[in-house]
Amino acid sequence: MLAVILLLHLICIFSNAESPCVYKKVGENVVIELMIDQLNPGDHLIWKKSQMKVFEKKNSAVKTKNEGFDIDHSGSLIIENIQTDKSGTYKAEVFNSDGKSKTKMEIQLCVQEPVSEPSITVQCGDEGVHLSCIFLSGTEASVSWMKNGQKTDKTAAVLHISWSELELGDSYSCTVSNRISLKSAKDVQPACSSTENTTNADGDRKKDEDGGGKGENNNDDGQSFLFGLDLWMVVLVAVAGGVFLILFIICVVCICCRRRNKSKAEEEKEFRLAPLMPDNSSQPEEQQYMQQSESLRPSKSQRPLPPLPNA
Repeated sequence: MLAVILLLHLICIFSNAESPCVYKKVGENVVIELMIDQLNPGDHLIWKKSQMKVFEKKNSAVKTKNEGFDIDHSGSLIIENIQTDKSGTYKAEVFNSDGKSKTKMEIQLCVQEPVSEPSITVQCGDEGVHLSCIFLSGTEASVSWMKNGQKTDKTAAVLHISWSELELGDSYSCTVSNRISLKSAKDVQPACSSTENTTNADGDRKKDEDGGGKGENNNDDGQSFLFGLDLWMVVLVAVAGGVFLILFIICVVCICCRRRNKSKAEEEKEFRLAPLMPDNSSQPEEQQYMQQSESLRPSKSQRPLPPLPNA
């Protein structure tokens, strides 16, 4: 009897378990189909996300309609431009005009962001080579590694390869995937030795001829500009250029303001000195008046002689 009760309890547990997840991609328009033969105008339809009503319709009148949700003519739920926050359990229930349940359904919706194309960086250490699979986006993404075109059992984002395992000509690639997308990186061949500190997959190896034991790399694929020291150099150059541009603009503004102030000062000086300056326009009239006065004045030859003295 106890075994029967335990069996029934387990059956109830598994029957109440969540339904399999339906995976959708961010940005899609999703339609969750309502499992019903026909939706009558007098039916009462309720759609819920978890315990929150997102849409409700009764007697052809919409009572609840959350933003981003709608239904079609058959009562199926429409979610436009779906995002990750719309993931969850959706429930629908339909009642007839008498209030009796006609149908009930439940679906688990999982919204994922697609994975971005990965890239591989290579770092050489004393114990071996470390390959890092780098990707920028992707919900619940998993990583797998390929060696010489064959899939390995490695699933970590960083792959450690000892010097004893690494052979000349070996190529590696990583694949990033989730339920709605899959992207693979380009194959790389780690071109470094145990005497080198750091390199990239596409880098050219250089070694000091004096036996310094240190390698210098040229990065041809540009990966170090994203995740290596070169990124900081680019940032420093950009900051220095921005500071120089700001100083140049400030200097130009100061010079322009100084010239404008100087020009304004000269105009004010001329305006103040204008009343003190002689009016050159009246000089010709004064000269003409003086010339007329002199012409009317008798000359010495025309002056009368002085009277003779009395005898």
